[in-house]
Formats: sequence, C-alpha cells, structure tokens
Amino acid sequence: MNVLLQEAGPVAGLQRVTIGWHGEKGRLFATETRELVFIPTHAGTWIEFSSSVRPAEGTMKVDGDPQHAGFHFRAAGDVADKNAAETYYLRPDGKDNPKATRNWPTQKNHVNLPWNCMSFVTSGSRYTAEYIDSPTNPKESRYSERDYGRFGSYFVSLATPEKPLNVRYGLFVQSGETTVTEAARRAAAFVDPINSNLGGR
Repeated sequence: MNVLLQEAGPVAGLQRVTIGWHGEKGRLFATETRELVFIPTHAGTWIEFSSSVRPAEGTMKVDGDPQHAGFHFRAAGDVADKNAAETYYLRPDGKDNPKATRNWPTQKNHVNLPWNCMSFVTSGSRYTAEYIDSPTNPKESRYSERDYGRFGSYFVSLATPEKPLNVRYGLFVQSGETTVTEAARRAAAFVDPINSNLGGR
C-alpha cells in the first residue's frame, strides 16, 4: 500500500492510498485507488468511501458472497459479544424488530436499497449507522444484515484497464436513533450534495 495523501483538520479528514492486488506467485493483477473522507457534523459523522480498481490486463470479474464481499460496516466488538439482542434495522419500508435481519439470497428482494440503517448498542450507548449505496455503483446490490453489528452489500461486475470498477458509498454514524424521513433525506444529500443539506438533521 502506498499513501498518496493524508490530511486531518477541524472540517474533514482524508486518506487516499493505492493498493496492489496480487495473485498467484505474487503477480500484480489489479491496482486500486481508495479514498476515505471523514466529515464531522453537529448530528454525527459522515464517512465517504470511494474506490477505483483497474486490472493490469484483460477482463477481471468481481464476485463473492453477501457476507464476505463488497462494502460493509462493522460495529465495535461488544455489539457481538454482549448487545446483539438490542440491534435492529431501519429500512426504507420501516423499522424492524430487534434481532430481525434480511439477507440475500434467502430474501431475494433484499437488493438495490438506496439506504439501510443499523441501530446498535456499544459501551452502554445506542448509535445508528446509515449505509448509502450510490446509484452509480454496479447493480444488483445484494444486501446482508447481521444482529452482531455488521451489514452491507456486494455485486457482481466486470472491469477492464479501459473501464475500471468505480464505486462510492456513504456512511452516517450518529448517537441515538433515526427515522425513515431523516435517513432518506441524508441519502438524497449524499447522491446530490450540491442541491441538498449535508448536515445530519
């Protein structure tokens, strides 16, 4: 990994790196440029993740499974160790019961969500993480949820040197709980920040 840029300040923190993907016999088969941006607001913290993966040659297929591929958020370890029973999910169709999860492919329609929220307890306090999938990311996006504090999505896609794989995701992590209305507004702000209020509430 090579760090291209790393900055921290009162408004935002940013890290940009390049990562070599190596296969058999150490052969480099792709290069990734990855960027993380952290933006504190009065209501929580935005985390923006973007990545561009360019194969060294030919066509590369990106695939996997819902639990181990794609982009995921994982809460602190004590969510799994002590507090899984207090985890619940808030989706565009509403708030679910504690410990209730949806997972592709068991739930075939658990795909292409514009956003998904996990509310969890860690260190004695409740937090909510909102996961936002950019509409420009490859589809279908297949979602995974676990009560122990991990959720996210993956997809199947192809990449070439001329057409690299580009993805962009947003996370908003806040104290307490949120609502469908608030989550939808934040997702809209992530997709179109110029015409939206990027603040938490």
